[in-house]
Amino acid sequence: MLLISKCRRVLKDYWGLFLSFLIILYFLIPKANEPFIMDETSFPEAAKGVSEKGFPEFYNGESRPNDLAIWHPPLYVYSLGLWIRLLGDSNYSIRGFGWLCTFATGFVIYYIVRELKDPSNSRASENLSALFYISHYSILQLAQVNDIDGTVLPLFIALALLLFIRASKANNRSDLAVTFSVGLAFGLAISSKFTTSLLLIPLLCFVFYQRGLRAWRLIANSILATIIGVLFFLSWWVPIAIYFKMDWFFPVKFTFQSFTSKNQSDSILSLLTGFITFPPSVKLWLGLPTLLLSVLFLLLLIIERRNLKKWE
Repeated sequence: MLLISKCRRVLKDYWGLFLSFLIILYFLIPKANEPFIMDETSFPEAAKGVSEKGFPEFYNGESRPNDLAIWHPPLYVYSLGLWIRLLGDSNYSIRGFGWLCTFATGFVIYYIVRELKDPSNSRASENLSALFYISHYSILQLAQVNDIDGTVLPLFIALALLLFIRASKANNRSDLAVTFSVGLAFGLAISSKFTTSLLLIPLLCFVFYQRGLRAWRLIANSILATIIGVLFFLSWWVPIAIYFKMDWFFPVKFTFQSFTSKNQSDSILSLLTGFITFPPSVKLWLGLPTLLLSVLFLLLLIIERRNLKKWE
């Protein structure tokens, strides 16, 4: 009876996640054994290289028979390589990694919503948020395709957001401890992909603003947390790259050079000046989300300042 009672309690609290799990089983497993096609083969083959040799080398056609899948920070390809090492390289196994990451992201979203509301209230909003995310057709498609954007990237972005929210509410922790923890969360995100993760930087500022820091300390702590995140990424990637004789700076060069064909130099200065030559569509893609987050941050800042003056 006690076990049945606990099961009922879990089902009542997590019914959205339970339905999400059933949706994944129903929609994805019947297509799991379909062959990988075109670009979909790149990361699984590179991950097999990780599981066998320790670095993501794979056959990428006659012109690149020993290609390296380090176009982006290689957390994804190394995570998938470890997964293959443990569970094999069948289609079910490889696509199962995407399903796990999708379900885990829904689980984190559940707790993000829980942090944003009164935990004593009904858990309907938490369950509906997780269910809405996982059941969306584009998310299900991304879970089936072996790429960064549907696996580790949303998972670690969501995890960073959850840790940011908790850090902004942790009044009993020192500012240095909060800076270190959110820095590590940011480091996990940029270890997945540079471009999207950079949008977390304005939210770093909001974490320290919520903790009531003055402007100069807010900026200093945000910069320090960003540096901690970058150092975290470099601390595991650079030793691996050096050991296996890979160019550790290549993911940075690829990210910059993929946006413009006008800038092909490898120097850091020329890569940075390449931002100026980006086409308008790329500037919009990179700049608009950052601008929206910055405007949101400023609006919240103004609203809270006015509320403080009203109560003084």
